[in-house]
Amino acid sequence: MDVLCYLCSKGCQIRAVDSEHLIGADCKKGEAFAIEEITAPKRVLTTTVKTIFKDIPVVSVKTDGAIPKSDLLKAMDYINKILVTDYKSAGDVIIKDLLGTGVNVVTTTNMWRSKK
Repeated sequence: MDVLCYLCSKGCQIRAVDSEHLIGADCKKGEAFAIEEITAPKRVLTTTVKTIFKDIPVVSVKTDGAIPKSDLLKAMDYINKILVTDYKSAGDVIIKDLLGTGVNVVTTTNMWRSKK
């Protein structure tokens, strides 16, 4: 399996012979990244959540840490059931401890009331 490391500007192309033998990693961080990507990949999830407001029908959100890649669809199913009922600021927690991962879902923007 090949992994492209994005932890620094080098962008090492790392080939995994197995979970213990890697070719192409220039540093320990790259090795650790490749091993995690092969054995237990994780991703930060970015999406939107519905609101009750006509002027702001959705608010952008993301996980404040990476969650297991295998949980992404379950996480989206859960997030799609959420409805924001009050105005939020960037960084406000919408969902605490998503799916028991210890990772929260937070807003990525301020919701401002429209002035009409």
